[in-house]
Amino acid sequence: VVAVLGFTAWLLFFYLGIGLDLTKTYAKFDGGKVTQKEMDDYIEVLKNQNPASVPAESDPKYTVLRKNLLDSIIVMKLIENYAADNKIIVTDKEVTDEISSLIKNYESEAAFEKKLKDMKITKAILKDQVKSQLLRDKVFAAATSGVAVSDTDAKKYYDENAETLFMVPEQVKVSHI
Repeated sequence: VVAVLGFTAWLLFFYLGIGLDLTKTYAKFDGGKVTQKEMDDYIEVLKNQNPASVPAESDPKYTVLRKNLLDSIIVMKLIENYAADNKIIVTDKEVTDEISSLIKNYESEAAFEKKLKDMKITKAILKDQVKSQLLRDKVFAAATSGVAVSDTDAKKYYDENAETLFMVPEQVKVSHI
């Protein structure tokens, strides 16, 4: 019995590639999900790029950061799904060209690579970020092509929603000296 169970487990998990996903899932939506590992990976990237941008886990701002990050990951995945459904792609050449234009902002390619190393950004992460940005730009262009908003329409929308969307509530910050 033990041998049969062991063989069955080997067959399912290793040979057929059926795996168990034991990571915590933060959100499920049509076409995807966001896992604990993804959240942790993005937090790590933020810490590497700018350590001051990630508050301590005990700070209430950390919870806000995680909620905003979750929203961003969901939006990014929805954009990727929209792009796939509408056959919008970003080629490797487009990514390479964009990275080349980024390198031109530095004294040399070595200076650019040193900056990446200092920020603990691998070339794979950079390529993923550039590809994601280019994809967002293409999806935005495709989704808004043929859409025109006049100044009159914009003012009308603002006036109708000024109290609910554009009003910043009064805030007070108190601290001891």
